[in-house]
Amino acid sequence: NGGDEQYHPLFPTQHGRPGEDNCVILSHKWYAALQSHQVKNQPAYGKNRLWQLNFEATGPPKKGTQREQLVVFAVYGYSGSSGADGAKHKALIAALRRSIKEARIKRPWAGIVVAGDLNSVLDSLLDTDRELAVAGQTERDHHLMTQLTGTTAAGGENLVDVLREIHPSTRAWSRHPPGESDQARRRVDNILIDANMAAHTNLRAGVSATPLLEGHGDH
Repeated sequence: NGGDEQYHPLFPTQHGRPGEDNCVILSHKWYAALQSHQVKNQPAYGKNRLWQLNFEATGPPKKGTQREQLVVFAVYGYSGSSGADGAKHKALIAALRRSIKEARIKRPWAGIVVAGDLNSVLDSLLDTDRELAVAGQTERDHHLMTQLTGTTAAGGENLVDVLREIHPSTRAWSRHPPGESDQARRRVDNILIDANMAAHTNLRAGVSATPLLEGHGDH
């Protein structure tokens, strides 16, 4: 990088099938605040798909004796919606939702963040470049996003899609299929946060208009 910031990459200790390895890169300040992390591997949904990172502020508490806390789930969702990957996809969704509920019980003061290549797209019109998409049309793989952003009353986790919170009607996508592919461009990469975090006045979100790593992938 062009500055003096130090970065710390974290890698899983086990290798998954080709394409399943993951990596989390933290700045020095965030690395110092990292309390613990765990890659949650299960035969039902594979390896390196679900990673929990627990952070706690290193400075003096701002309110009473409680330091600010944050729980981040780094998730790599399945792109297949049928067959063996379809079953693993459902198992991964269930495991993530259990982990969120457990985190809210064990760390009631913590904010919750879910981020990564979720391979789940909610709105065909807003989150893809499909020419024939219409308002309210959902993608076939919407289930993970639907369950995470659904209200508690509706059986969801009540998380907020950061981009849609700030840009509710802007068409945007994060995956650009390589070459002359006829696949649609889609917003499969997402950051979801607790509602109380979404209300913060400093909240910012966007999608780069051009690839940040030209020639190094399709996201």
